[in-house]
Amino acid sequence: MSWLILFFLHPSAELCACALQSDSLLHHLPRLERAEQHGSEKILIWLTPPIDSLKLPDEFIFCGTEKIFFDNLPVDSTRYRLDCTRGILYLRYLFRDSSAHRLEVRYQALPFALKREYVRREILFPISLDSTLQSQTLRAPMSQNSSLQLDDIFSGTTLRRSGSLVRGITIGSNQDLNITSGLRLQLEGTIAPGVEIAAALTDENTPIQPEGNTQTLQEFDRVFVEIRAEQAKATIGDFNLSLGGTEFANLERRLQGGKVEGSMPIGNSSSAAALLAFANARGRFHVNQFNGRDGVQGPYRLTGPNGEPFIIVLAGTERVYVNGELMVRGQNNDYVIEYATGEIYFQPRRLITQQSRITVDFQFTERLYPRNFLSGKAQTSLFDERIKFQASFVSESDDENSPIDFLLTERGRESLRNAGADRFRATDTTAFVGTDSLGRPRGAYIKLDTLIGGRRIEIFRFAGEGAPGAFWNPPFSPVPDGQGSYRRLNFGIYDYVGEGQGNYVPFALLPIPTAQQVFDLSLQLSPFKGFSLSLEGALSQNDFNKFSTLDDTLSPGRAYTLGAKFSPQTLELFGISLGKFEAQLSQRETSKFFAFIDRTLPVDLNRNFNLIDFDGRPLFTAQTAERIRNAAFTYTPWTPFSLSYRIGQLDRETLFNSTRQEAEARLQVDSLLSSSYSVAYTSSRNELLAEQATWLRQIGQFHAQFRLANNGFWNFGIRPFFHLELSQKATRSLPADTLRSDSHYILDATAGLGLTDFIGQNLSFSFGYRADELFDSPQPFGASLVPASIARTVSAEWQFITANEFLAWLNFTNRIRQFSSRFRERGERDIETFLLRFQTRYTPFRSALEIEWLYDVSTEQTSRLERQFFAVPLGRGNFIWRDRNGNGLREFDEFLPITFIGEVGDDNLQYILRTFPSDQLFPTIDLKTSLRFRLRPIRFFASRETLLEKILSAFSTESLFRIEERSLERDLRRIYFLDFSSFQNDSTTVVGNLTLQQDLYLFENELTNLRFRFQQRTGINQFSLGVERRLFVERSVRAVTRFGYALGIELNLFSGLNTAQAAALQARDFGATGRQFFINSLGFAADVSYRPVQDLEIGVRLSFEQREDTFPLSRGGNAAQSLLNAQQLRAIYSFRGKGRLNAQLERTEATLSGVSPFDAVFELSNGNPFGTTLIWRLDADYRINNFITASIGYDGRALPIGRVIHTGRAEVRAVF
Repeated sequence: MSWLILFFLHPSAELCACALQSDSLLHHLPRLERAEQHGSEKILIWLTPPIDSLKLPDEFIFCGTEKIFFDNLPVDSTRYRLDCTRGILYLRYLFRDSSAHRLEVRYQALPFALKREYVRREILFPISLDSTLQSQTLRAPMSQNSSLQLDDIFSGTTLRRSGSLVRGITIGSNQDLNITSGLRLQLEGTIAPGVEIAAALTDENTPIQPEGNTQTLQEFDRVFVEIRAEQAKATIGDFNLSLGGTEFANLERRLQGGKVEGSMPIGNSSSAAALLAFANARGRFHVNQFNGRDGVQGPYRLTGPNGEPFIIVLAGTERVYVNGELMVRGQNNDYVIEYATGEIYFQPRRLITQQSRITVDFQFTERLYPRNFLSGKAQTSLFDERIKFQASFVSESDDENSPIDFLLTERGRESLRNAGADRFRATDTTAFVGTDSLGRPRGAYIKLDTLIGGRRIEIFRFAGEGAPGAFWNPPFSPVPDGQGSYRRLNFGIYDYVGEGQGNYVPFALLPIPTAQQVFDLSLQLSPFKGFSLSLEGALSQNDFNKFSTLDDTLSPGRAYTLGAKFSPQTLELFGISLGKFEAQLSQRETSKFFAFIDRTLPVDLNRNFNLIDFDGRPLFTAQTAERIRNAAFTYTPWTPFSLSYRIGQLDRETLFNSTRQEAEARLQVDSLLSSSYSVAYTSSRNELLAEQATWLRQIGQFHAQFRLANNGFWNFGIRPFFHLELSQKATRSLPADTLRSDSHYILDATAGLGLTDFIGQNLSFSFGYRADELFDSPQPFGASLVPASIARTVSAEWQFITANEFLAWLNFTNRIRQFSSRFRERGERDIETFLLRFQTRYTPFRSALEIEWLYDVSTEQTSRLERQFFAVPLGRGNFIWRDRNGNGLREFDEFLPITFIGEVGDDNLQYILRTFPSDQLFPTIDLKTSLRFRLRPIRFFASRETLLEKILSAFSTESLFRIEERSLERDLRRIYFLDFSSFQNDSTTVVGNLTLQQDLYLFENELTNLRFRFQQRTGINQFSLGVERRLFVERSVRAVTRFGYALGIELNLFSGLNTAQAAALQARDFGATGRQFFINSLGFAADVSYRPVQDLEIGVRLSFEQREDTFPLSRGGNAAQSLLNAQQLRAIYSFRGKGRLNAQLERTEATLSGVSPFDAVFELSNGNPFGTTLIWRLDADYRINNFITASIGYDGRALPIGRVIHTGRAEVRAVF
């Protein structure tokens, strides 16, 4: 055995990834809350999850002095056992649920430690006789190192390390030998004088991204080694690179490779530093900019550069801005994000409207080509930072010779070489698939010739898999909206909608490898205090297609920026202080093809210079050179008050120019008072659209914070606030001097009041009013601004913060936008946004009464779900296909769950079922509410003396009511006011669930107890092709009793109802929506466990269940009935403190009548194959020492069909 263990632990063993869960074990250990000693009695209090035994800190405890309290209630001695000599408390039958409980242990023990054995002399062992030695010669045995002793490679160091190592093998009659391995190692400490190391190493591959619902993310898959010295640092592995100090070479990247940094002083007033990074970029940088929607908090889907939906965003790389303000991630902050699909949900505290400008910078994964990254930076600082010089180089390049997730043929390479910079020329138009060996069409589309606008074109129309004439399967590709001619109706189903009207094209767009390079030089001069000059220049090169040698693919670019800043401390005249004055001047110019590798301009620059319209659409899309000039002046006559003036000019060659001026007055008195007023005027001229615009915007703000008194009732904070915005924009046509659609006049005002520490509460209330006058043109030359809508917003926030028994938190926002009659005629309709999150918990009387209420409702948008079966390699599938109607088409209701691993369908394949969201999003209201009520009268009474107290203490109850509804209902009040007649509606409900559960306990947590349960769950899901309704009802009685500590019996009697109904949504139904059944069940189960000695437990479980599916009766068939009976025999032997041996034998028999096994639904047999199934299992775990654990196991299964399956496994796990 020892050689096998050493083989498993040897680092040269072949590795393959396996997931480790050792860290999660910490959450299942008891936590000592308090330790006290009163005289000779020790009092220990733990908060512990369910455990079998607990090691006390003392041994040689005086038996009979122990007192055990479970959740403050005394525990009878028949429910535990104490090993007084070893100090081990056995609690196997004390816990009845999986939650944590308060455990208090009191005892008396010897006040000093004793050895287990005392001997007067050390025992010596005789040596075999020898002629040179006397027979009485004795020698003490030499200490021998165990063959399992491992050398500590960290001995003699101060390194702090933690981690685990696992080696294992798995072999079976239905699989090959598989060697599993996993290593996790964390190191931190000093390896040499002045040299430190930090490392996180693993040989696992865990492509699991953290959830984007917390402000701080924990990265699961980061592997690196970092060595630090006083003036140098080197990193190998995964790291984040942030280059700053410049405008054109500024970036942040998630990389995998190496990085070296160094710095050194030059004399007493100068220094130099350098950085070199060479790596593979884990993602590509991209920016999405769009406006929100009224009544929609999310999801807002991020897309790739070519309109690709459902991209994978690298966790933590996103920067989300709303109206130019950086948002904070987290459920209690501004937004959460689903990294796997690139979907952003805004939280109730951040209201999103149609005028909310949303900008997201992010990095996303596209598994097309490996992306090589090279970056270097050198900087020096001279004369106490009066002179700063920096040189930067950044190169990102796709490796065109190593495609990742696709096969690039020579024909495809030739297409890429001829495409140049036009991605619509790099295509694969192969669509013809022909027929199979039986002459049946292999495709799902037919090709049609049609005339549109007098032009003959070919289009594809979906006909269904294997339909007559379906010889084509076009490889549809996503493109930005408006650049395609097809739209996706369902998974694999595309419909022609007209040229330039869709977002899909009927051919494959080949991925084009690209490359960008930027070289940047910057110089900053500070010749004297308060004055600085900056100069930066950059050269770039864009290679739009690395395969192509055409002239349009390689484009050099250049950029520069100049700046000056004057900011003296004070201005004086004749010894009189005139305050402070600050001035900034800058000019920036970029050429037409300059390569921008990250964000280089402020988020709101496009809006400020009128480059986007009222709805967030770009007004100027041509790629041109750009020049930006800015000047800013700030005058502060005294410290709290300042005046500023800013002017800027943006030119896009001769095609676009814009000038913006802004003046602002600001008053800031610490945190007590903050007020400001600004007015901005922008004028622009757009030659591409032949229009000019003037825009006047005024913003006023006021915030104050004070207390009426420093103590007493009036000692609470008061925070009044007010915000006012006026926006007036006139966009006119240059030829006709008439208004255009981007013109508007908007008044937006918000006032509110907040109270802090008010009677133990924080309160906030605000009211907002917005009036929009928008463009209307009922006649060709009668354009004008007319009243369009009025929006009223009410917001409130409340938090109760003092009481321990009562906790509550509320966040509420309601916005109603009402359109005028003129705009209703144009198709607009009133929109309501309703956001409410309320959560409260009340636990009085020592938690004898527990009430929890959660109410969460928000207006969002959602997609219908689409389900599709995919063929997978044998042994990995869950479904097979049976051609019931003999038409050769794989229809949805013809896929059946497999009954054993090797089973295949009529096409000799296995399938898995996947669910996808559709492309189209629908406005919905999403409601989640639950009420939990738990009553334990036993906690009301300190002692149970009267008959009434004893009777009431015997009862306890728990009730749960939960509703989840995502609905298309337009009248939102029906949902958030819980009008149940509108819930789970076939036409409006997208997803709906209602759960009701009632438990009644008799003598809960006692040796003999009863539980009565009723549970009902109703659900509805609206898929793209149909609606599926589910109903599940459970009625059960559970009785548990113990006879002493050795024998325990559990009886369960249950009945249930499980139904599923499916109906088609569309007339063009390409397959049934799912299986339908109406199953009644009745059964019982008995479990007996016997523990003759502490270390051995023997158990027997018997069960019988009858299930009947009456749904076939509604179709003129016969009811299907199944009988399930199972017997299980198990034995568990524990090696105290060392391990466990577990043996189990189970027999399950399922019989069927009234229907063929191929037509029986999965739920009728609970997934068991019909016939007799035998399962046997043998497992052993053994802890070799404090750091090494070995386990071995064997499973066997004998199914009614197929051969017997044997599986064996062995594993060794070490922690260090």
